[in-house]
Amino acid sequence: AVCPRCATPAPPDARFCGSCGAGLSGRAPPPPSPALEERRVATVVFADLSGFVSVSGSTDPEELRALVDRCMRLLGEVVERFGGTVDKIIGDAILALWGVPTAREDHAERAVRAALEMRRCAREHAVDFGGLALRIGVNTGEVMFAPVGPDQQRQQTVIGDVVNVASRLQTSAPRDGILVGEETWRATRRAIRYEEVEPFIVKGKDAPLDAWLALEAVAATATERPLSDVPMVGRDRELQLLVQTWERAVEERRPHFVLVSGAPGIGKSRLGREFRVAVEGPGMALFRGRSSPYGESTPYGAFASLVKQAADIFDTDNTPDALAKLDQRIRSLPWRGDATEAARALGVLTGLGQGELDNRTVLFDAARRFVEALATEQPTVLGFEDLHWADRSLLDLVEHLARQVCDVPALFIGTARPELFDERPGFGHGLSAGTTVSLDVLTDQCAEELARELLRGHAVSPRLLERIGDAAGGNPLFIEELSTSVAEGTTDPTRGLPASVVSIIAARFDALPTRERRLLLNASVIGRTFWRSLLKLLDDEADLDDTLATLEAREFIRRERVSELEGEDAYSFRHISLREVAYNILPKAERRERHAAVAGFLETSYPTSSTVLAPILAYHWREAGDAARAVECFERAAEQADQAWAKHEAVNFYTQILDLLADDDPRVRTYRLRRAVAMQTIAHIQFGDVPAPSTNVDQPVTR
Repeated sequence: AVCPRCATPAPPDARFCGSCGAGLSGRAPPPPSPALEERRVATVVFADLSGFVSVSGSTDPEELRALVDRCMRLLGEVVERFGGTVDKIIGDAILALWGVPTAREDHAERAVRAALEMRRCAREHAVDFGGLALRIGVNTGEVMFAPVGPDQQRQQTVIGDVVNVASRLQTSAPRDGILVGEETWRATRRAIRYEEVEPFIVKGKDAPLDAWLALEAVAATATERPLSDVPMVGRDRELQLLVQTWERAVEERRPHFVLVSGAPGIGKSRLGREFRVAVEGPGMALFRGRSSPYGESTPYGAFASLVKQAADIFDTDNTPDALAKLDQRIRSLPWRGDATEAARALGVLTGLGQGELDNRTVLFDAARRFVEALATEQPTVLGFEDLHWADRSLLDLVEHLARQVCDVPALFIGTARPELFDERPGFGHGLSAGTTVSLDVLTDQCAEELARELLRGHAVSPRLLERIGDAAGGNPLFIEELSTSVAEGTTDPTRGLPASVVSIIAARFDALPTRERRLLLNASVIGRTFWRSLLKLLDDEADLDDTLATLEAREFIRRERVSELEGEDAYSFRHISLREVAYNILPKAERRERHAAVAGFLETSYPTSSTVLAPILAYHWREAGDAARAVECFERAAEQADQAWAKHEAVNFYTQILDLLADDDPRVRTYRLRRAVAMQTIAHIQFGDVPAPSTNVDQPVTR
């Protein structure tokens, strides 16, 4: 066997690479990083065997090696199960990563859940761990993901202060304890129960470090985290449609299938909750099953959950009791056919029973009869949430039920993200009684209304609400995360995004094919608005038009009706946060190179438009690190603004010039004067009683 990560040969029975620690379990290796060097938001987990040093002093090296091997195998399996990557095994410690090489929206939560499972595993396998306990540190933040090491041994890894802090947290954690940093806590506090600890000093840090002890998970998956209690905004029509569809299904005794689709955070779960509140009551039954991002314990996990709910089966029930409950529930229903055979089939489906069935038809038929019996007993809603995480078997079963269940008052409601249709393009189509509800972003007015509700009790200006809505791009979850950060004083919506929002967007990027993802990164350098010719300059993509069309269909970008460059097709990111996250993935050195290329192309291709394009050119030259050219362009932009009596813009341009010039540059006095004149002109216009602008260069405000 050969390690998929570092290509080091390994024994046939090896489960982890002896060189880099990568899993060799036979599963497909994680997809490679989309780029060799990128800036990413990731979560780092350090786990160390507490007391190992003292044990190693009295243990034979061969026995010690066997002990470490057993422990690292178990911990590595946990990392893999929760979608992480083993980065290194250093003696008695393991370093694991989430969020690289592929971004996941819930990487911080996966990491903490993995840490909790590691601890449980160490407790359960105390003998294998030689009586040792774990100390674990978890930290989230920006890292550089890049190859490091000598030419023949270069390996992808993460570099940054986040790694150092994770190590310090691990060292400071109590025996059998899990300490997490602030960003990890913020990203997971709705799904994990914590205990705050007193800030403490660690090596290399001047300020005390804030940390929390992870105690237990309070939700089965990320999508089960508590929803906001503020009124739902902008979804009245969709809610009305769901309620009316349910009422019609009951009245006509005709089952209906509704698929609610939309991007992460768009409000699918909230709409589902409001629907349940609207219809739930005596004389009807409502069951919900959810597909897990961490994989299912049975092939039909979500439907198995529905069956268990209907039969009052709990996870704490032993298998004989659970099977007895299932058999009793089936016999209590108005059942058609052989109840014993149905109980056996449903037992196999739920993972409770043993044995093989003749074919899948037997299982699907039992599932259909079970649903029809439930709905015959009383009108029934069956919810299948997060179908984008469902395996193929469950999707086949859901479609079978939607097509075959008949003559009963039943409503099937599924929720999914658009990527479901990448894997299953025709899912839910062609049903005689089927509806798809596609949730779009909130309008500007609704976005500001939601932010206002979330920030009720805080002094916020209309301009701040507008900025939150713009940064969130109308996504309700993004609005909630930004509003929470603003209320806590941890985020300025004009200067940065919460890690939770960054993770969701980055995960959407990483789910794209390579060429679509690369185009978005290149476009982010050009700006929120970009042009086809500039994309061609940065990457000579043969199928550029097809790629743009795909990204437009997936709602990453939109075509603009008007272009600032004559004869050029203009596009823009659907919202500013998409552009910001894409831009921040690129290393700074790559950004500078691409900014210089864009500025040079614009100057060469549009020489007669240099004044009109001056602000754009100034921005690109500044970001390229060419201060001299940036100053020239900012000066042209400032003069144009001055002449057009756009004094606020002129002040801004002069300020940016001063930021670029050295303090001893002789031009500083001139630009200070020009800025002061523009500022005094603004005041004179506003108040009318301000003295005429002064020409004394010593009076203006300084930088």
